[in-house]
Amino acid sequence: MKKVFAVSLFVLLALGAQAQTALKVNGQEISKAQVSLAKNALMARMGLQPGMVDEGALTKAAVDQLVAMELLAQAAREAKIAVDTAQVKASLEQEKAQMGGQQAFEAALKSAGLTEAELARLQEQRLLIQQYIEKEVSPKAKPSAADVEKYYKDHPDEFKHEEQVKLYMILAMLPQGADDKAKAETKAKAEAAAKRLAAGEDFAKVAAEVSDDPSKARGGEVGWVRKGMLLPELEGPVFALQAGGISKVLESKYGYHIFRVAERRPAGLYTLEEVKDNLAQMLSQRKSSELLQQAVEARKAKAKIEPVDPEIKAALQAAPPAPPQEKPKDGGKH
Repeated sequence: MKKVFAVSLFVLLALGAQAQTALKVNGQEISKAQVSLAKNALMARMGLQPGMVDEGALTKAAVDQLVAMELLAQAAREAKIAVDTAQVKASLEQEKAQMGGQQAFEAALKSAGLTEAELARLQEQRLLIQQYIEKEVSPKAKPSAADVEKYYKDHPDEFKHEEQVKLYMILAMLPQGADDKAKAETKAKAEAAAKRLAAGEDFAKVAAEVSDDPSKARGGEVGWVRKGMLLPELEGPVFALQAGGISKVLESKYGYHIFRVAERRPAGLYTLEEVKDNLAQMLSQRKSSELLQQAVEARKAKAKIEPVDPEIKAALQAAPPAPPQEKPKDGGKH
């Protein structure tokens, strides 16, 4: 949610921003540069290039987004939410660092004809919206345990899974550009681990001591895996193992693996316990989006929105495109 409202300083500067006013929202000016930024961001998200979309519709969508952002920032101020100037400064300093330092930052500002104060206002708006969501929206969007359970029971198809195995892994990773000698040494490391397992040592203990994979911190636990998630050369041998079985040393482009199948389970449904945290997060995000949209629409109905730029005015006044006419089936016979 936060990313939707983020303003990228680098992109803004790259547009060669200008300070002309495009429109006003309750007296607050929105520049043509902001509109251009929003249009480019929309096209990037949709994977489009200039000329691939109706310019008027794109402008209107960008303006709608900017109006929504400004209305939410105004709502934040009315809710007595304030952004500390130190927060804004810290955010700008981070942007400066990403651009290569103060000198590069100032040069970019000068070439774009922008002041640091203008950029600070945009950063303040972003932080205001972020805090508004955290303090005013997210608490109201948190689902109850009953809400989560009801969604789970009402949408069983969303929680189906295929046959799965619960895997543990030891990986002796090949170094980049490994020659024959390095490959032989890496394989020997994996085979030594396999001998320790064959002698009865605990898999988790060997994984913690030997494996080069981050899963070593969990005793080699990878988690539940379904077909299609492993490399083809690993999938067959792994899914052939019974619960409790340990594979021989298997080779892949990453190195040499040893797998242990702790459990197997047939196709079925994930349990509520397994999905409840992710499901609660999804329901919270969905509700947050609804509440934000409602807040924007309610404020927009009362807002004074004044298009200043003729292009913006034309885009806002244009009628929405008519939906395509569905052709009669069977040549209209029925």
